[in-house]
Amino acid sequence: AAASSAQGGSPSRLDALNPEADRHAASDDAQVRGGEDARRVETPALENEEPKPQTGNPSASEMTKDRNPDDANDPLTPRRSEHRAWVSAQLAHDVGPFGVAHRVRAEHRWLPGMRVDDAGTPIGETYVTAERIRYGVRASVPLAGRGSAHALTASVSEELFASFGGYAGDMAVDQNRAAVAIGVRLARALRLELGYMLQSSAGDDGRFTERNHVLQLTAISAARLR
Repeated sequence: AAASSAQGGSPSRLDALNPEADRHAASDDAQVRGGEDARRVETPALENEEPKPQTGNPSASEMTKDRNPDDANDPLTPRRSEHRAWVSAQLAHDVGPFGVAHRVRAEHRWLPGMRVDDAGTPIGETYVTAERIRYGVRASVPLAGRGSAHALTASVSEELFASFGGYAGDMAVDQNRAAVAIGVRLARALRLELGYMLQSSAGDDGRFTERNHVLQLTAISAARLR
Protein backbone atom coordinates (compact mmCIF):
# COMPACT_ATOMS: atom_id res chain seq x y z
CA ALA A 1 0.00 0.00 0.00
CA ALA A 2 1.16 3.57 -0.59
CA ALA A 3 0.11 7.02 0.52
CA SER A 4 1.09 10.25 -1.24
CA SER A 5 0.75 14.01 -1.20
CA ALA A 6 0.91 16.60 -4.01
CA GLN A 7 1.51 20.33 -3.79
CA GLY A 8 -1.97 21.69 -4.43
CA GLY A 9 -4.54 20.68 -7.06
CA SER A 10 -5.70 17.19 -7.93
CA PRO A 11 -3.31 14.36 -8.86
CA SER A 12 -2.38 14.24 -12.55
CA ARG A 13 -3.35 11.31 -14.77
CA LEU A 14 0.21 10.04 -14.58
CA ASP A 15 0.20 10.17 -10.78
CA ALA A 16 -3.11 8.35 -10.68
CA LEU A 17 -1.83 5.56 -12.93
CA ASN A 18 1.63 5.26 -11.41
CA PRO A 19 1.94 5.18 -7.61
CA GLU A 20 5.71 5.29 -8.11
CA ALA A 21 5.33 8.95 -9.14
CA ASP A 22 3.98 10.01 -5.73
CA ARG A 23 6.13 12.37 -3.72
CA HIS A 24 5.70 10.66 -0.35
CA ALA A 25 5.11 6.96 0.06
CA ALA A 26 5.14 4.17 2.61
CA SER A 27 5.28 0.52 1.65
CA ASP A 28 5.41 -2.97 3.12
CA ASP A 29 6.35 -6.17 1.31
CA ALA A 30 5.57 -9.62 2.73
CA GLN A 31 5.47 -13.06 1.11
CA VAL A 32 4.02 -16.40 2.13
CA ARG A 33 5.25 -19.31 0.03
CA GLY A 34 4.04 -22.88 -0.19
CA GLY A 35 3.98 -25.88 -2.49
CA GLU A 36 6.82 -27.81 -4.10
CA ASP A 37 9.26 -24.88 -4.22
CA ALA A 38 9.05 -24.41 -0.44
CA ARG A 39 10.41 -27.88 0.34
CA ARG A 40 14.00 -26.86 -0.34
CA VAL A 41 15.15 -23.65 1.31
CA GLU A 42 18.79 -22.62 1.53
CA THR A 43 20.40 -20.67 4.33
CA PRO A 44 24.04 -19.63 4.64
CA ALA A 45 26.05 -22.13 6.69
CA LEU A 46 29.46 -20.62 7.31
CA GLU A 47 32.49 -22.62 8.37
CA ASN A 48 34.13 -21.51 11.64
CA GLU A 49 33.83 -17.84 12.59
CA GLU A 50 34.19 -16.14 9.19
CA PRO A 51 33.09 -17.02 5.64
CA LYS A 52 35.76 -18.02 3.16
CA PRO A 53 36.71 -15.37 0.57
CA GLN A 54 34.63 -15.76 -2.57
CA THR A 55 35.86 -15.25 -6.12
CA GLY A 56 32.44 -15.82 -7.66
CA ASN A 57 28.87 -16.65 -6.73
CA PRO A 58 29.08 -19.34 -4.00
CA SER A 59 27.44 -22.67 -4.69
CA ALA A 60 25.13 -24.45 -2.30
CA SER A 61 27.82 -27.01 -1.51
CA GLU A 62 30.25 -24.25 -0.49
CA MET A 63 28.19 -22.11 1.82
CA THR A 64 24.67 -23.45 2.29
CA LYS A 65 22.87 -26.39 3.78
CA ASP A 66 19.45 -27.72 2.79
CA ARG A 67 16.78 -27.50 5.41
CA ASN A 68 13.12 -28.32 5.72
CA PRO A 69 11.19 -25.18 6.71
CA ASP A 70 8.54 -27.38 8.34
CA ASP A 71 11.07 -28.72 10.88
CA ALA A 72 11.08 -26.20 13.74
CA ASN A 73 13.89 -28.12 15.45
CA ASP A 74 16.28 -27.96 12.49
CA PRO A 75 19.62 -26.74 13.93
CA LEU A 76 20.52 -25.09 10.61
CA THR A 77 17.40 -22.90 10.62
CA PRO A 78 18.34 -19.33 11.64
CA ARG A 79 15.87 -17.52 13.85
CA ARG A 80 16.91 -14.04 12.73
CA SER A 81 15.24 -11.97 10.00
CA GLU A 82 16.80 -10.40 6.93
CA HIS A 83 17.38 -6.63 7.10
CA ARG A 84 17.91 -4.18 4.25
CA ALA A 85 18.96 -0.56 3.84
CA TRP A 86 18.11 0.92 0.46
CA VAL A 87 18.09 4.07 -1.65
CA SER A 88 16.02 4.47 -4.81
CA ALA A 89 15.49 6.87 -7.71
CA GLN A 90 12.22 7.10 -9.66
CA LEU A 91 11.17 8.65 -12.96
CA ALA A 92 7.67 8.86 -14.44
CA HIS A 93 6.56 10.12 -17.86
CA ASP A 94 3.91 9.70 -20.57
CA VAL A 95 4.30 7.80 -23.83
CA GLY A 96 1.13 8.50 -25.80
CA PRO A 97 -1.79 7.07 -23.80
CA PHE A 98 0.56 5.12 -21.52
CA GLY A 99 1.89 6.22 -18.17
CA VAL A 100 5.40 4.82 -17.69
CA ALA A 101 7.34 4.67 -14.42
CA HIS A 102 10.94 3.58 -13.83
CA ARG A 103 12.60 2.74 -10.52
CA VAL A 104 16.21 1.93 -9.68
CA ARG A 105 16.92 0.69 -6.15
CA ALA A 106 20.23 -0.17 -4.47
CA GLU A 107 20.02 -2.45 -1.42
CA HIS A 108 22.51 -3.44 1.25
CA ARG A 109 21.32 -6.76 2.71
CA TRP A 110 22.03 -8.47 6.02
CA LEU A 111 21.23 -12.17 5.48
CA PRO A 112 20.80 -14.55 8.44
CA GLY A 113 22.92 -17.67 8.50
CA MET A 114 24.50 -20.31 10.73
CA ARG A 115 28.19 -20.76 11.55
CA VAL A 116 29.29 -24.39 11.40
CA ASP A 117 32.53 -26.14 12.29
CA ASP A 118 34.50 -28.47 10.01
CA ALA A 119 32.17 -31.34 10.89
CA GLY A 120 29.10 -29.34 9.89
CA THR A 121 27.88 -28.84 13.46
CA PRO A 122 26.21 -25.45 13.99
CA ILE A 123 28.06 -23.22 16.47
CA GLY A 124 25.92 -20.09 16.38
CA GLU A 125 23.97 -17.65 14.26
CA THR A 126 25.48 -14.80 12.29
CA TYR A 127 24.79 -12.39 9.45
CA VAL A 128 26.41 -12.23 6.03
CA THR A 129 26.08 -9.19 3.77
CA ALA A 130 25.47 -8.70 0.07
CA GLU A 131 24.54 -5.88 -2.29
CA ARG A 132 21.68 -5.89 -4.76
CA ILE A 133 20.55 -3.62 -7.60
CA ARG A 134 16.93 -3.64 -8.77
CA TYR A 135 15.50 -2.02 -11.90
CA GLY A 136 11.77 -1.99 -12.50
CA VAL A 137 9.59 -0.50 -15.24
CA ARG A 138 5.79 -0.28 -15.25
CA ALA A 139 3.42 0.83 -17.99
CA SER A 140 -0.26 1.61 -17.35
CA VAL A 141 -3.11 2.54 -19.68
CA PRO A 142 -6.77 3.45 -19.03
CA LEU A 143 -9.27 0.88 -20.29
CA ALA A 144 -12.68 2.39 -19.61
CA GLY A 145 -14.37 5.14 -17.66
CA ARG A 146 -11.39 7.48 -17.81
CA GLY A 147 -12.01 10.31 -15.36
CA SER A 148 -15.03 8.54 -13.85
CA ALA A 149 -15.46 7.42 -10.27
CA HIS A 150 -14.68 3.77 -11.15
CA ALA A 151 -12.14 3.99 -13.97
CA LEU A 152 -10.44 0.77 -15.10
CA THR A 153 -6.71 0.55 -15.87
CA ALA A 154 -4.40 -2.19 -17.11
CA SER A 155 -0.69 -2.41 -16.32
CA VAL A 156 2.35 -4.53 -17.10
CA SER A 157 5.62 -4.45 -15.18
CA GLU A 158 9.06 -6.01 -15.19
CA GLU A 159 11.75 -5.94 -12.48
CA LEU A 160 15.28 -7.36 -12.63
CA PHE A 161 17.45 -8.15 -9.58
CA ALA A 162 21.26 -8.35 -9.66
CA SER A 163 23.22 -9.40 -6.56
CA PHE A 164 26.93 -8.80 -5.97
CA GLY A 165 29.57 -8.28 -3.29
CA GLY A 166 30.08 -10.05 0.02
CA TYR A 167 28.27 -13.38 0.23
CA ALA A 168 26.86 -12.93 -3.31
CA GLY A 169 30.28 -12.77 -4.99
CA ASP A 170 30.47 -11.45 -8.56
CA MET A 171 27.50 -9.54 -9.98
CA ALA A 172 24.86 -11.77 -11.55
CA VAL A 173 21.19 -11.33 -12.44
CA ASP A 174 19.46 -13.80 -10.12
CA GLN A 175 15.78 -12.86 -10.10
CA ASN A 176 13.12 -11.51 -12.45
CA ARG A 177 9.54 -10.47 -11.71
CA ALA A 178 7.07 -10.01 -14.56
CA ALA A 179 3.50 -8.99 -13.76
CA VAL A 180 0.19 -7.94 -15.29
CA ALA A 181 -2.71 -6.34 -13.42
CA ILE A 182 -6.18 -4.83 -13.77
CA GLY A 183 -7.03 -1.90 -11.52
CA VAL A 184 -10.26 -0.17 -10.56
CA ARG A 185 -10.70 3.12 -8.77
CA LEU A 186 -12.86 2.61 -5.69
CA ALA A 187 -12.69 6.21 -4.48
CA ARG A 188 -10.99 9.46 -5.51
CA ALA A 189 -7.81 8.49 -3.63
CA LEU A 190 -8.08 4.68 -3.53
CA ARG A 191 -7.45 2.10 -6.22
CA LEU A 192 -7.54 -1.71 -6.06
CA GLU A 193 -5.48 -3.93 -8.37
CA LEU A 194 -5.72 -7.66 -9.07
CA GLY A 195 -2.81 -9.20 -10.92
CA TYR A 196 -0.56 -12.14 -11.70
CA MET A 197 3.22 -12.23 -11.23
CA LEU A 198 5.75 -14.75 -12.51
CA GLN A 199 8.77 -14.73 -10.20
CA SER A 200 11.82 -16.46 -11.69
CA SER A 201 14.96 -17.16 -9.64
CA ALA A 202 18.38 -18.44 -10.70
CA GLY A 203 19.94 -21.52 -9.17
CA ASP A 204 23.58 -22.13 -8.29
CA ASP A 205 24.40 -22.72 -11.97
CA GLY A 206 22.98 -19.32 -12.99
CA ARG A 207 20.01 -20.80 -14.82
CA PHE A 208 16.47 -19.62 -14.02
CA THR A 209 15.10 -22.95 -12.87
CA GLU A 210 12.79 -21.84 -10.03
CA ARG A 211 9.48 -20.24 -10.97
CA ASN A 212 6.76 -19.08 -8.61
CA HIS A 213 3.27 -18.15 -9.78
CA VAL A 214 1.81 -15.37 -7.61
CA LEU A 215 -1.72 -13.97 -7.45
CA GLN A 216 -1.54 -10.36 -6.22
CA LEU A 217 -4.16 -8.12 -4.63
CA THR A 218 -2.91 -4.56 -4.08
CA ALA A 219 -4.56 -1.50 -2.53
CA ILE A 220 -3.05 1.87 -3.53
CA SER A 221 -3.94 5.11 -1.74
CA ALA A 222 -3.18 8.60 -3.01
CA ALA A 223 -4.69 10.32 0.04
CA ARG A 224 -3.07 13.57 1.08
CA LEU A 225 -0.72 13.45 4.03
CA ARG A 226 -1.35 17.11 4.83
